[in-house]
Amino acid sequence: MIKITVASHTIKKTAYKEIADLVVKANDILFYEYESFDSVGMHAEYNISDLSVLIIYRDKTKYHYPEKLKKGMTGADSGKGLFYFKVLKAGNVTLTIKHTIRRKMEREMVYNITVE
Repeated sequence: MIKITVASHTIKKTAYKEIADLVVKANDILFYEYESFDSVGMHAEYNISDLSVLIIYRDKTKYHYPEKLKKGMTGADSGKGLFYFKVLKAGNVTLTIKHTIRRKMEREMVYNITVE
């Protein structure tokens, strides 16, 4: 599994947008981790330019306080969101991940992915 982070791959950065180039192989699994807090509207969403090259494999949230969330505690829904992507075949694809707070885009990550 390959963790996608912009820090090691950034080629262009502005206040709200980062663009990175990645080179991966067919059958690799990529994952992206982000802060999630549903009750305050903190989310991330993804867009894949070519689903024949890359697909979402799993979308999961690891809650910081799962026991309190089960009991219905308000505000216990903070955690780490995880997107898992599977690389299907050789080609080029763009993966865009947008971080939002209360439906307002705060940050956009753009990964130009070359699959060898």
